[in-house]
Amino acid sequence: MQACITPISPKPAIPTTTVPVKAPIPTSETVTLSVSLTIIDVQVFRVGTPGVMALTLASDEGFQIQIRFLLQGPDTLSLAVQPLPFNIKVYTKEVTSGRAGLLTTYNANLVKDVEAYTTQTHPLSLPGGLYRLTTLVTLEAPVKLAGFLEGPIIDVADIQSAVILAAESDIP
Repeated sequence: MQACITPISPKPAIPTTTVPVKAPIPTSETVTLSVSLTIIDVQVFRVGTPGVMALTLASDEGFQIQIRFLLQGPDTLSLAVQPLPFNIKVYTKEVTSGRAGLLTTYNANLVKDVEAYTTQTHPLSLPGGLYRLTTLVTLEAPVKLAGFLEGPIIDVADIQSAVILAAESDIP
């Protein structure tokens, strides 16, 4: 019982002798910048009619998607001094069935001293259905940035292009 009551001297948690520590080898530094990426707009245009947004298309009709995004923040110009790569992915989600998939990707580089971008995809097509477009823009280095936007809903009808063009021309 005496052994249980006798105080036990604790060992020091910090060693009393100095231990030489190797300096870490310099590696690539993490860059901290105050910049954000915002998708401003996503629009759908018929092939051959830029500037006229289309929400109804025929299943045999080609279309292009225009994406506008903006880099914002106090460090935007320091980010845009070199041609850094960015990536755009456009996904579709069929509203009635819920099926989703990647529609297209677009890769390019930032342009020096430019903060706002407008890009356009190559001609695309979809089978008949009602689709919501979702767009993701990413910039990987030297900072990771991403912008996300649930864009327009487009109706792709299982009819020929001439019928849709005639119907839309009757709209005042």
